[in-house]
Amino acid sequence: MRELTVNEQNPQAVGFYEHLGFKTYRRTELDEEGRPYPLLYMHL
Repeated sequence: MRELTVNEQNPQAVGFYEHLGFKTYRRTELDEEGRPYPLLYMHL
């Protein structure tokens, strides 16, 4: 897995993936279903 999407409001998950070397390359205000949950798109 070289790309993933994580909810920005889940700092533990964001930190975990950053610890593994993932970097954010895109951010959205809404999730894929149009709900107000910001998503971070990350890749290695």
